[in-house]
Amino acid sequence: MNKTIKTELALAVIVIFATALGIFSLAGDKQIDNAQDEPTTVVAEKAMSKQACEHYYEGEAQVAGWLVSADDGDLVVQLARADLEKMPKTAQTVDNSQVKLVDASPEIKKSLEKSSSEKPVSITIKGYATVCNSAMPLISLEPATIAFKKS
Repeated sequence: MNKTIKTELALAVIVIFATALGIFSLAGDKQIDNAQDEPTTVVAEKAMSKQACEHYYEGEAQVAGWLVSADDGDLVVQLARADLEKMPKTAQTVDNSQVKLVDASPEIKKSLEKSSSEKPVSITIKGYATVCNSAMPLISLEPATIAFKKS
């Protein structure tokens, strides 16, 4: 085989390999960028769970809701459907639109007692949890590590 043909063939193989590597690299960056475009209001799932059915999330989200009932000091709150997108992905179903507020301050309790579906109250939550022995998700005004006493 001619020496120039070998050189041209080697260069062609290198260019094809570099092009393929560049395409795969750009495709990987595109997937990372798409993941970062998702809402990140209540974001990071902490590795605080010892059981597979328990999930704890921390972050901050401003949500609208109204009081449904008071249960053993905890308040059952109906979240506005528009605010469900601010919850973690696992919580964005209509079934999870009712949550239990575990650490309501007296001011929040008063405002929730006056609230209704026509006049919801705005609440800033910092913790969200789904727990095995609870029928509905839990929300908190404090971060999950504090409110749900997990370490």
